[in-house]
Amino acid sequence: MMRCIQRGAIPALAGALVLITAAGTAVAQDAQPNNIAANERVTIHSVLPNPESGPEWVELINESELARRIFLPMVTVANDGSAGTPAPAQMVIPATAMSGWQLGDGVSIWYEVPAEMPPVPYGARVIVYFDGAGPATNDYDFSDNLAVLHTPPGLVNVFHDTEGKVILYAGVERTHEQMRSTLSWKVLSGE
Repeated sequence: MMRCIQRGAIPALAGALVLITAAGTAVAQDAQPNNIAANERVTIHSVLPNPESGPEWVELINESELARRIFLPMVTVANDGSAGTPAPAQMVIPATAMSGWQLGDGVSIWYEVPAEMPPVPYGARVIVYFDGAGPATNDYDFSDNLAVLHTPPGLVNVFHDTEGKVILYAGVERTHEQMRSTLSWKVLSGE
């Protein structure tokens, strides 16, 4: 029985890809390039390859590095020049534009994020269903912090349950410089 593969699912392997087989065996692999701008930290969070029911899916999350920085509180100054009350610092984290980004298996299967996709706010998730339902069923509304995308007809059941990977590229050029995140899995022999 295949389970959802999720980055950091086991605390000892935080930040790594984790596959847990039915027997409870875990295998970890991960690749997170260091060439990413601070506001482009959209990562592959989890993938469900070859489920028993329903479509395969990949979940992305915007984990901008800007949110990890420490901001000191600002102190206001009263009109008479004396120190005022501390004011909370306002932190504005830019959204990440993903229009035209590509998600695929690293070999021959590629899904391109539609031009209609608005920038992904910090902390928001994007789920791509490999169901072939087409773009007419996409939900680009981030009011619930989630966008749902559907692959075009024919782009279904693209991942293998025993071994595979998902790669996210920022654009149509699939180069190392454009790679933003990967997630790989492999079932140990005998499982």
